Amino acid sequence: MQRGEWAYDKSPCLTLFKVDNLINQFKTRYNQIDYILKGYQLEPNSYCYSTQFKYWSTIYIVLFDILSGSIVGYYLNHNKEYAERFIVKVIRDYTLKLPQKIVSWLKEYPVGLKLNSKLAYFLSRLFSWSIINWNSLLLTTLKPHCPDLIGLIGFFGFIGLSFCLSLSCDILSVSLLHTHWFYLVARKIFYWHQAVLISLYYLFLGKKWNPLRQRVDLGDYRSGHIIIGSILFTFLIFLFPSILIYYTTFTLGWVLIYCSQGVFIFFINCLNLLPVWGYLARFYHPQKFYTGIKLKYTINLLDLYYTRCSIESNYGKYYYFNQDLVNNLSYLKSNYFSVALIKKYIRGDLIFKK
Repeated sequence: MQRGEWAYDKSPCLTLFKVDNLINQFKTRYNQIDYILKGYQLEPNSYCYSTQFKYWSTIYIVLFDILSGSIVGYYLNHNKEYAERFIVKVIRDYTLKLPQKIVSWLKEYPVGLKLNSKLAYFLSRLFSWSIINWNSLLLTTLKPHCPDLIGLIGFFGFIGLSFCLSLSCDILSVSLLHTHWFYLVARKIFYWHQAVLISLYYLFLGKKWNPLRQRVDLGDYRSGHIIIGSILFTFLIFLFPSILIYYTTFTLGWVLIYCSQGVFIFFINCLNLLPVWGYLARFYHPQKFYTGIKLKYTINLLDLYYTRCSIESNYGKYYYFNQDLVNNLSYLKSNYFSVALIKKYIRGDLIFKK
């Protein structure tokens, strides 16, 4: 088994419609328990020190996860009413009121930009209707079962804090599903508009895109084609700022939620990789992490022929235990906070697609 195997690997296509965090955490816990049971059946002298270190690290990871999760589960089970009011308030404020304020702001000349009033009115009515219907459905379904849902999260907390966070992340994904739909609609409109503008621009220049050779060739257009294309190009140019503003707003909101999902996954992986036993053993018994010796030379400036050599013991540093956490942080940075996201945003590509 390799280092970092307890952090379940997730591709960058983790989106709000993939609610499999709890299932992946069950797989991770099964691997941990299976590794502990297999290591317990071996003879004490049949494995090396690195294997022993990994074995005890896994045990302490599971114990720390269960202990911290039990504290959270106990708190949730004894404060269900407060947690219920908090959840309902968050859903109303951040999934209903805040999106409606944003849509109303977009309809009324945002940042001083004079948008196309008819198109802005149509898009605002479309998104407002979706927000109201989704939240009425969500509150009607969720509010009667909110105490049971909080109790379920508290129950999974006794299995481990990572289970509690995974279930909470999945519930958050379902409650924010409409933001994903907003992003898909705005992205599709922007993508089509951008493609038509590029085609009409080539038409205006008397050129066309050759899909077979993947290049721009000269086109044989009549004067009527160029006139109609120029009129349509001018018309779409005036509509482009309105579509760009809506696309930018909903894409930024989606990127914020998408990165929040990545941070959730990062903390869950940290719970599965946190070297608690390594920290404790390094603090109380540093001699067990002996890594060799270091020769230190001292030169006497008065007598250059006289040097003193001292021997110091080297012990494992704390950052030696954090390699899995560093890899987890690199994974978060490369998949959720990378330049590729900005490029996909500019091109109008799906952000969560490789």
